[in-house]
Amino acid sequence: MSGRAAALGILVLALLVACATLATAQEPPPLPIAWETGGPPGGTLTGLTHGVIPDRYMLVAATQGGGIFTSDDQGASWTRSAGLTSYFITCITTSPHDARVLYAGVEAREDYIPIELRSKLVKSVDGGLTWFESSAGIKNDAEGRSIPGAIAVSTTDPTVVYLGCSAIFAPRFYKSTDGGATWTPSAAGHDGYSYAVCVSPADGDFVLSASDLGVFRSLDGAASWSFVGFSSSAVGALAILPAAPDVVLAGDASGIRRSTDGGLTWNPFPLPGSPTDRVNCFAFDPGTGNAYAGTDTQGVFVSGDAGASWSRIVGTGEPLREITCLAPVSRAMVAGLLAGTRVLGAYWSDDGGDWAWSSEGLWASHSRAIRILDNGRVLAGVLGLGVAYGPEGLSWTFATGMGPREAALDFCEVPGDPPWVYAGSDSGVLYRSVDQGASWTAIASFPGPITGIEADLQTPGRLYCAVWGDSFYVSEDGGATWAGHAFPNVGFVSVAANPLDGARVVLALHRNGWGLLRSVDAGQNWSVVSDHLPTNLAWDPSDTSYAYCAGGLDWGMWRSADGGATWALLASYPGGGGSSHVAVGREYGYVWGLKNGRGVYLSRTHGDAWLDASGDLVNRTFYALDSREVLPSALGAAGNIMAVLTTDGAGVWSALGITVAVPYGPPPIGSAGGPRLVAWPNPFRSGVELRASEPRAGPLDVRVWDISGRLVRRLSGNTGSVRWDGLDAAGRPVPPGLYFVRPVGGTMSTRVVHLD
Repeated sequence: MSGRAAALGILVLALLVACATLATAQEPPPLPIAWETGGPPGGTLTGLTHGVIPDRYMLVAATQGGGIFTSDDQGASWTRSAGLTSYFITCITTSPHDARVLYAGVEAREDYIPIELRSKLVKSVDGGLTWFESSAGIKNDAEGRSIPGAIAVSTTDPTVVYLGCSAIFAPRFYKSTDGGATWTPSAAGHDGYSYAVCVSPADGDFVLSASDLGVFRSLDGAASWSFVGFSSSAVGALAILPAAPDVVLAGDASGIRRSTDGGLTWNPFPLPGSPTDRVNCFAFDPGTGNAYAGTDTQGVFVSGDAGASWSRIVGTGEPLREITCLAPVSRAMVAGLLAGTRVLGAYWSDDGGDWAWSSEGLWASHSRAIRILDNGRVLAGVLGLGVAYGPEGLSWTFATGMGPREAALDFCEVPGDPPWVYAGSDSGVLYRSVDQGASWTAIASFPGPITGIEADLQTPGRLYCAVWGDSFYVSEDGGATWAGHAFPNVGFVSVAANPLDGARVVLALHRNGWGLLRSVDAGQNWSVVSDHLPTNLAWDPSDTSYAYCAGGLDWGMWRSADGGATWALLASYPGGGGSSHVAVGREYGYVWGLKNGRGVYLSRTHGDAWLDASGDLVNRTFYALDSREVLPSALGAAGNIMAVLTTDGAGVWSALGITVAVPYGPPPIGSAGGPRLVAWPNPFRSGVELRASEPRAGPLDVRVWDISGRLVRRLSGNTGSVRWDGLDAAGRPVPPGLYFVRPVGGTMSTRVVHLD
């Protein structure tokens, strides 16, 4: 473990006291927390550009949520560009006059950013390594925004730049005559949202713009526009052939359209095999003169006659799908193509038919589920790429066994030797792993996406499975067989089982509205306990009277203090933002709330008071979070809490070494202070290791109490740790439930959960 975590120790007692005094309308105080990412790789590329600068050949990739990445080894590996971490990059281009000059459109989709700062144009003069804003004159305020959609530099004048936008109550086209320093609206006659702009290589005043309403042309440098295209569908790709400026190619949902008179007339070219396949991008190889078209379902098409005819490049496997951008890229003197895709990252091919994944360092993946296992390994469900695993959430390996283009939507772990880990996928297949997520085996299939998988930790073999649009299922044999409980026209969102009484289950669902169902008999019978809008559920394993639901008609946080029977809105939860996610740490009742577009919030008081734990996160389109206590030896002396969260397009982010000074005061307990114990694993079945949270000399003496305050066991060890085997002083197994352990001389107890 690097010293990074050791430098991240956080003492939050004073902040908690301050937080408890806040009025509900106030923003919570910030928690000094640092989030880091190391993947997983992948993601959606919105653009590729390249060029030769004095000391290297540079590739630049724009991503949907992960910012901008550069590569100086032909796309074999990538590095995130400084200053644009985790932004949604809407468009990017390189100046044809100087490859060091790039322009990019940036959009932030977070409510915490003022509306006038969410969209902007940025410029780089060092090949994409650093960026600065270049948006003067572009309308972007509370009355309307111009979101950059396409940009092109004049082929004859490096100071002239054209910008097409998606805008409401704002101009949809701009022009700059000073290299992007200032912009002037230039949209007379131009209608629709502009998705692609290109300039004739022979005439810098000849400009074409593709929009959702067709193609528009300007012959006077965007001073005026005329409609010259077709309006059957949105045009997403537009290009003028470098060697034949009168030939224009347009791509949309019906294939390729070609013009040989500068866009005045068009001839359709439905693609062979699928006449309705969408064309998303074009690229040209200056060496061969070939034109390439990237599609949604059939891979790449090539033309050697200026777009007059096209043929699909056929490989030995399935074609690459959902290609968003293409660039001719050679490696080791071998000509090839680099392709950006939706969700899956970047690929390289030497023939356009067989593709190799080329996304190392491209930390822009879309993750839907996250889980910290008992051994500290982190699992992430990555959209389109299956499951990735690794330590601390900062380095990743992709697991084997899942189907292509699958993603895990939820995980659960059942303690054992070895532990079993389950993953519910978006394809409806339930997987199980016996090697902590490194490989997976399909064990069941359901008719819809598995949005929730949960284990009854008190009943070996019992699992609950929530399936979107179908039913709720129960297994009593570890997932080998399932019994369905039909709920017609219901979309289940989440399931949570009481950690100490797994027959008590709460379901979040959608059926002509939203609500919560509760069962006290393992799903045999149900009662409606709330009709507010949920997105997911979490139970507090340290105090099972508390359960939480994110959602509500105001997208807030709801809490139950009676085991899920009744629910109340938490007035203290920060307002604003979009849909929420809730997670409860498996030690000490950490409650985490995620608000899309707003932030990360942490409560150590059952949700009565909150801290803003967003830190320096820029991408705040969240999906899931998990946290737990890990052994001090894993994180160093600074702290022993790790949190990991998933984002939409910026990978997984981790906060390591979080220390909380005062946990809840379980009986018996005195005043706060002194050493406490770290328990691992927790919950446990056969035994739990108890280790002092701070280094100490001499023996370690520990006392174990049950929830009534009765002394259960005295333990001693000479190595700084002791092991409790779940037996009392007479050698009898203690019943499953909640217990408290405390070192002799200390006044702070640690909660441990013993499973049957």
